[in-house]
Amino acid sequence: MESFDFKANLIRVAIVTFEKKTELEKGLTLSIGDIKASFFDVTKNKEPDSKQMFIVASTPLKYRPKVTKEKDLVVPQRERRAREEVIEMSANLVGVKERVKRQISSPEPCIAIQPLNQETALWLMDLRNILGERKGRTVDHNYELTLKDLADCANDRLDGVGLLAEVYGNSNSVGRFREYMRFFEKAFVRTRDHLVDCLFDFLSSDFSFSKEELKNWFVSLRDSATHADKRKTLVFESDVEPFLARMQLASFDVLLNKLEWNSP
Repeated sequence: MESFDFKANLIRVAIVTFEKKTELEKGLTLSIGDIKASFFDVTKNKEPDSKQMFIVASTPLKYRPKVTKEKDLVVPQRERRAREEVIEMSANLVGVKERVKRQISSPEPCIAIQPLNQETALWLMDLRNILGERKGRTVDHNYELTLKDLADCANDRLDGVGLLAEVYGNSNSVGRFREYMRFFEKAFVRTRDHLVDCLFDFLSSDFSFSKEELKNWFVSLRDSATHADKRKTLVFESDVEPFLARMQLASFDVLLNKLEWNSP
């Protein structure tokens, strides 16, 4: 590959909805480390009781990203995660200042590369696409039930229904993740590796769950999403969001089809 002076910003965009109107100065930009987060008001008039903001996190890439044989640019995951953390921290700062709930979502696409010189712009024009997928599968399944059907099959596990209600009542992805943890622990009376084994043996093969996928939930992510003692690494919304749809699928399979509730 021909050498040239690569200069570009990696930009990550998110939409943050605050539960009430917040008073933010126009053109607000926060700097966290070497990453800048800029706020843009996109609130619609028909939403008088909330405020929507674009948050754009941007800083120059240190190295030229890898490119596949098909000429797809591979987004460096460490660089991407750093910008996602800054977006979440920026939203948290506003939420704490205004003492309001906030919800973070991503538009599609949510990643951009901004060239800072002509050589980089020409190089980018020769590429086909940006590969920025997060690890995690978002396959979902629609369970179509009447309220009576749900009440009949969940009569002996209303505590599980209550925990799923907590999932859907939580606007924070890490909060939903933790409630799913409690749901599965209640269903199987197990935690961590023991829960991985029980759930893997139970789940329908139609959904193609692997032990590695479940271990990522219950071992790799669980502790950092629950505890913040002396850990250097914390789990943020962007870390767990890619897995929530699959967790929802598993939770409904357990709620509706597990024969013995509160049992391995």
